Amino acid sequence: MPNFSIKESEKKVVKEITFNKESDYKVVKLKSTGKVVLLHSVQADKLISEKKAEVVKGAVEIIEANPVRTVKKVNKTPRVSG
Repeated sequence: MPNFSIKESEKKVVKEITFNKESDYKVVKLKSTGKVVLLHSVQADKLISEKKAEVVKGAVEIIEANPVRTVKKVNKTPRVSG
């Protein structure tokens, strides 16, 4: 049986991001569809640099909403005894 060993390597932090602040997000208009969407700033910056989107200046206030949860009743399936 082969014997493996794990060598500790150097860790390099490229960028630390957060998801809980309003400043973490940007409103952009996608050039392909013309749709205005809210994206994380990392994703928005990537699309802007590729000229696939543009920042929407003076966007409306961003309001955090609780996600809608749907509960679906599960029918019990009969057990087959054999």
